[in-house]
Amino acid sequence: MKQIKLPVHNAYDPASNDEVGAFDLIHAEHRLGDSLWQALSEAGRQQPSVFLYAIYVLGLILLKFDYNGHQLSFLWTRQEWSLYGMLGLMVGFSCTGLLVASHFLQLQRPAQALSQAVQVISNLGLSIVLVYVALGRDRAAANVGLVLLALWLGYRVLIALRSIVSLGAIARYFLLATLAALVVAGVCAVVALNHLPLNAATYQALALALIAELTFLGLALAHQARRYQFAGARAMHLACHDSLTGLYNRRAFLDMAKPVWSNAKRNQRPLSMIMIDLDHFKRINDQHGHDAGDRALQASAELFEQACRAGDVLTRWGGEEFLILLPETDMDQACLFAERIRGSLEALGLPVESKSIMLTASFGVAGSADKHSLEDLIKAADLRLYDAKTQGRNRISSEHCLFYNSELRA
Repeated sequence: MKQIKLPVHNAYDPASNDEVGAFDLIHAEHRLGDSLWQALSEAGRQQPSVFLYAIYVLGLILLKFDYNGHQLSFLWTRQEWSLYGMLGLMVGFSCTGLLVASHFLQLQRPAQALSQAVQVISNLGLSIVLVYVALGRDRAAANVGLVLLALWLGYRVLIALRSIVSLGAIARYFLLATLAALVVAGVCAVVALNHLPLNAATYQALALALIAELTFLGLALAHQARRYQFAGARAMHLACHDSLTGLYNRRAFLDMAKPVWSNAKRNQRPLSMIMIDLDHFKRINDQHGHDAGDRALQASAELFEQACRAGDVLTRWGGEEFLILLPETDMDQACLFAERIRGSLEALGLPVESKSIMLTASFGVAGSADKHSLEDLIKAADLRLYDAKTQGRNRISSEHCLFYNSELRA
């Protein structure tokens, strides 16, 4: 019965062939080892998806050792064990490739029926391979194994194609890596089945295909890491900012305001607070709809943000209320600043249904001179705001003066 002649170390020695020198294959193996070490280091940081990538790279390294004839020295200790070594390794790295596709890249799976069909065929095929191996029918076992390889790699291609729309570059790089894996499997298969000799050309083809697959998987990993980084930054931004206006939310404002308050008190520097409330905001929602109300909040927030200095802390305090903390600003300066904002807001105009509605706001200004805490300062600004609203709105009330429109009255 004809046996499969797998390559052995003395069949072809890459180091002895001058044609291979240009590709520095030993350096390529070192690159594979470095990538495995880096991936395992990342896996040590409790990233299971990267651990799967490391296992996949390990499969590529073992396949490379088996292919170049080192299996008798490193992988198998008996000649007869190497008979199915390459086939087993190809099956192994193809299986881990499916795990990488499902978990590491988080690609969308095809229809459930197709997934179940692939699983059933795979189980049946592996059972047939084991039966053929037990009967000593090496060629038949190898052929069935190669069919399974083609099935799994084709399934990977399908997964990547179906995920290009949702994952973009990640899926595209994974598709290129899968195509490189097809080359790897094809070269190993034709050499193992003696359809092509193991020479410089076939050895280089496998080495370059392995490097290409690893490179594309690495690029997919980099894109995934950037996507996670962006998602993390976005989550952090949403945790600290108001989703409608983009300003700091109340919690973030307090976190930033407390050290400003402490620094001002410690160095005895002036600090002022302005609380702003949009006038008749409920009327805008009732008469023009909540979309107009949202745009009024956004336009007001943009105006306030443009008016603030780099060190000022601005927040949407809640509803239609805003709060501005002004370091190095005394009461008179804060009142003038508030009046400038009040006039700009009044002149802004909000286009609604082919017309423009006027936005106005009431302002409460308080200073830190006689306050014992940041909460006291906020409460004082809130009291001054209430005073401005009871006095007729669209004006500024402070602890020392009251602005009616643009006219200062003691």
